[in-house]
Amino acid sequence: MSRITDPVQKSTKSFLWSAKALQCGPEGGQQKRWRRRLEWQALLLVGIVAAIYFVRLGDMSVRGEESRWATVATEMLRTGDWVVPRQQGVPFLSRPPLGSWLIAVATLVRGQCDVWAVRLPAILATLLNSLLVYGYSRAFLSRFGAFTGALAYATMGQVLQLGRVGETEAVFTFFVSASLLVWHWGYVKQWHDIWIWIAGYGLAALGALTKGPQAPIYFVAVTGMFLILQRLWRRHAFAAVQDQRTSFDLPMGRESMAPQANLPRLFSWSYLAGVGVFAGIIACWQIPFFLKLGWPAVKAVWASDTAMRFAEIRFQAILEHLLTYPVEILACTLPWSLFLLGYSSKKFRGEIGLVKAGQVSHDPGSRRMVMFLGVCLAVAFPSCWLIPGAHGRYFMPLYPCLAPLVGLMVERCVLADPESIPRKIWRNSLAGISLVMIGLALGILSASWLGFPKVSVLIQEKNFSLIYAAGTLIFAAILWWSRGRSDWRCGYAGMSGLAVFLGMTYDTVVMNFIVRKNGIAAEQVAQLEERLPKGQKLVSFGPIHHVFAYHLRDPIGLQDWPKDCDDHPGKVAYFCFARNDARPLPFAWEKVAEVSCDRDRTPEPEEVVIIGRRLTCRYDSGNSQN
Repeated sequence: MSRITDPVQKSTKSFLWSAKALQCGPEGGQQKRWRRRLEWQALLLVGIVAAIYFVRLGDMSVRGEESRWATVATEMLRTGDWVVPRQQGVPFLSRPPLGSWLIAVATLVRGQCDVWAVRLPAILATLLNSLLVYGYSRAFLSRFGAFTGALAYATMGQVLQLGRVGETEAVFTFFVSASLLVWHWGYVKQWHDIWIWIAGYGLAALGALTKGPQAPIYFVAVTGMFLILQRLWRRHAFAAVQDQRTSFDLPMGRESMAPQANLPRLFSWSYLAGVGVFAGIIACWQIPFFLKLGWPAVKAVWASDTAMRFAEIRFQAILEHLLTYPVEILACTLPWSLFLLGYSSKKFRGEIGLVKAGQVSHDPGSRRMVMFLGVCLAVAFPSCWLIPGAHGRYFMPLYPCLAPLVGLMVERCVLADPESIPRKIWRNSLAGISLVMIGLALGILSASWLGFPKVSVLIQEKNFSLIYAAGTLIFAAILWWSRGRSDWRCGYAGMSGLAVFLGMTYDTVVMNFIVRKNGIAAEQVAQLEERLPKGQKLVSFGPIHHVFAYHLRDPIGLQDWPKDCDDHPGKVAYFCFARNDARPLPFAWEKVAEVSCDRDRTPEPEEVVIIGRRLTCRYDSGNSQN
């Protein structure tokens, strides 16, 4: 049986950065297994990420798709059917149910499906993803580089937004990125083939059960392409080395080195074992689901979300998307994406062996990491870039593949010579970020005290604006001070300060803005429950909005729209329906309440649920309302 091996002989004797890499912590660049000891960087990472994401977890109202997956979870607990995702008793075939399973488990732990139960899986996934980036990066980078990469992922702009809400992006990102990074981690650490493939395919299967086929497609495409390219790279590298040795070997009467015979194979019994694990995990849910609903439902649950992206494709939309999407991704990963611009330097790429295939790299370990992550990004990016309408969050599962590249760049910038290009990138980036921080503080002070600029997110409570501005100036001073020093302690201070500032800004300035606009569905449903007779159940004429169903808690029976007063759906005391779907009712009724289901508090809400009470059984086209 073949073994997939790519030994990383991380010698501190052969590359430019070795002397300074030893300064990046007690271990430095030496090969000691970090998991044998508890590294303080990992503990600090957990503390920073947990503080950023658990602070004010419950202040933001339930929004977006959170209530949709929460209602699916509560129906699973209520009915005991964990196989078929349902809303109002009707199969909801948007995607597989793993995300709702996790919310249901959190609900069992909490005892209620509150905002903590809804968001806990996403926050834990974000924390695990940060640790995953740290652990993976430690196979190639110093502690400082791994720590920076992990902080970079946790504090990217879009991760700060989606990593704390009870939607599927955070959990899906963890399973997709883990399938790729754990596979490559095992590859370079020389795990046995069978464990490499089982780990990769197992995590890809969990990703598929979270959001659909994107996870296994990425895993198969990336690993297959990487192994094919790895074979070509090795042959090219051998040819280059052989050419260099020929001039020396021939005069000495020696034969040139023969190429390695045990190149990795893509298909083997170990590979089939991984495929079997993938199929087994999927089958544990898919077979019972198929027996309940049949093949059309199977097709719908895997393809419905993907099919919507191809509904309308126009040439103009494709062209616009090709131009704007890369910029959107750079914006979504700010401010850390600024450091990625350093890879445009030919000199830096040369230091890690990326300029010319087959050349001897100063740091072969980092080169292997960059090569694999480059394949991940190159394979996955077109799936979002070429489809008009794809949002930045669709590429979020690959953000953990960007983070180690940031860690590598920052590590090299900190340890570089004062006049080198990486060092200039480091100084300019920190200087620019410091100036932006100071500008943000001044903008908040001006908007809060003077009313200019009139940007809602900048307007804060006056006393808080003073405290925030003072804290921002402190963090800006730390970054400015760090930019001129190459000591690793200064690097830790600068990167930790930047990450804490980003988290603090989101948890205060941005969250204050969001909380001010919190939706009012919870308040209005609480008032409605006071008006309804005790124990009174509602039915809905047509599907009801999931925000209303989540806050009401009690099951809402789904009925067809009544056609006359003798129709069975009309023989109810209290009912509800979506205002956008309003039609004449064949009986007199009065309006009991209206509930806004919009994400934000608005004077004229768009998504409204009307709750009514039946009065008589005669047709009244005027629909008596109070």
